[in-house]
Amino acid sequence: MAGPDTWSGTIRELWRDVVEGDRFPRLLRLLLAVILIAGTIWSAMLLRQMIVTAQAREMPPPPAGTAATDKEIESLMETAAGFRNAVLARSGSTQLTVLAATLARRPFSPSEPEANLTEEGETAIAQAPPDIWIKAVLIRGKEAAVVADIEGYGDGVILKRGTSFGGGLGRVLGISQDKVVVTWSGQQVDIPVDR
Repeated sequence: MAGPDTWSGTIRELWRDVVEGDRFPRLLRLLLAVILIAGTIWSAMLLRQMIVTAQAREMPPPPAGTAATDKEIESLMETAAGFRNAVLARSGSTQLTVLAATLARRPFSPSEPEANLTEEGETAIAQAPPDIWIKAVLIRGKEAAVVADIEGYGDGVILKRGTSFGGGLGRVLGISQDKVVVTWSGQQVDIPVDR
């Protein structure tokens, strides 16, 4: 039997004092009873709400043909398509990496530009121009020259009007104090002179 020196004995003694004893006033006992009953009712209401929420209810479909519904359906279809594409890309990512390694490609470096056919039927490769930094501009009368660093082709390259560079892909068209005009694979590029 549990004595008053144990936890269970102390709890029983406190309960007996609250319910039957004279240490606690009657108003406090009534207040505790009301709180107990209110808590029981509140718990029952929450349990009922959880059960109702858990039950599957059939929702009526939204009215068809409204502009808001059509927009929402279209937006959801785009989101779903994007998700499907991401899943497909991730599920095959190891296969793509192995394939890229097999073909001796570097997957994180820019790929080669697509080949275009010229009028003669030859294949012409459209390449992006390299980064060109103008180091110095020399103008004397009608003659002009620049000293430039061309990414992948050399540093300190001296170029004059009409000079080709980059394996014939680039050509200097004009040189002024503000800019140097070159063509690269048929594209005209203006390179500002940094001062």
